Amino acid sequence: MRTIWKHPIRSFEFTLPLSENWRVVLVETQGKDACAWIEHYPDEASVSVSFQVFRTGHSIPFSARWQGSWQDAGFVWHLYQVFA
Repeated sequence: MRTIWKHPIRSFEFTLPLSENWRVVLVETQGKDACAWIEHYPDEASVSVSFQVFRTGHSIPFSARWQGSWQDAGFVWHLYQVFA
């Protein structure tokens, strides 16, 4: 079984406990908050997944994996999974 959970994006760098086979299905603002809706498999083991937010035009590590983008306050923001 799988389910989708909403995760507010409240900082430029953050880590979430997610199932091993997670995937982002939407990144968008809801009200004044940016959020990521992530599909989880609750019966799977949990792993720590690190994310970072970048603004258009800023440098992004080559190893980072794009997860979604959204517009807010005249800027476009981009959510990436980052690796140590």
